[in-house]
Amino acid sequence: MIDKVKELIKSDSKYQDLLKQVFNEPYITNKLLLEKFPKNEQEIYKNKLENLVQDVILIELTSQSGSSVESRVPQRIFIINPDIEEEVKNVL
Repeated sequence: MIDKVKELIKSDSKYQDLLKQVFNEPYITNKLLLEKFPKNEQEIYKNKLENLVQDVILIELTSQSGSSVESRVPQRIFIINPDIEEEVKNVL
């Protein structure tokens, strides 16, 4: 699986940007993660993020929001797959 990570990073540096953000801030929400990138590129990053989840490089979890009206809508949060976390760290 680490070969897949290397392949993705080599194909587009946006994958590396996403992985670094999630590695440095585990359990980051989808909203906060995408806000770290330029507004005009957020849709591109969103698609890359979905690819990382589909390839099980990132694990998507859901969590309840805070105590506001949004609390009924589950938040998407991300972590690096624990099975490959150490290898990803070496690649980053």
